[in-house]
Amino acid sequence: MKKINIGDRVQYNTKFLRAIGCYTGDLPFGRGIVTQLIPIGENTLCRVDWNNPEIPPNILMQNLTVIK
Repeated sequence: MKKINIGDRVQYNTKFLRAIGCYTGDLPFGRGIVTQLIPIGENTLCRVDWNNPEIPPNILMQNLTVIK
């Protein structure tokens, strides 16, 4: 897994979307910029400024992928 940094442009990764059964709606098309990284034990929570205000801003880093 590639480390995500503040300022990276991200989207939900396909593995996460399949795991929650999300194939349509806002989440698969959400794009955003990471604004904050919050360590939580062994995990990292990312605060993302999404292109859609209806998408929750906090998500675990492992559920995101960087857009090139």
